[in-house]
Amino acid sequence: MIEIGVIVYGIYTLITGKFTLLGGKKLEGWRGRVTGGILLSYLVIAFFGGIVLALTGNEHILEDRMSLFVFTLVLLFLTITAAFIVGHLLYNGQEADRIASEMRSRPRPNGNFAPDDQDDSPYRPPRY
Repeated sequence: MIEIGVIVYGIYTLITGKFTLLGGKKLEGWRGRVTGGILLSYLVIAFFGGIVLALTGNEHILEDRMSLFVFTLVLLFLTITAAFIVGHLLYNGQEADRIASEMRSRPRPNGNFAPDDQDDSPYRPPRY
């Protein structure tokens, strides 16, 4: 049942580009979509995990209900943990970009913008 919630939230995040982290932090745009993709990777990991278990002769894990439950919980926990770790790393980058754009748009005390704010300035760092 939890898997369905993770998959639905992953699809929602991919569509809207909004992912909420702990503490009210929000990822937006491509950063949110990346974390949504990580949540959806649960499907792929579970599928290939089942194939690996079957090929290695451990299909009894898939037949026992308790072992299957533990297998599912471990994969789900790892997927959610990976999404939040990557999300927090991407949030740090999002905040750095936001602060940098605020600093570039803020006028200097003399009323002029910094020389590296001009698009054709040789001092402007490359933008990707």
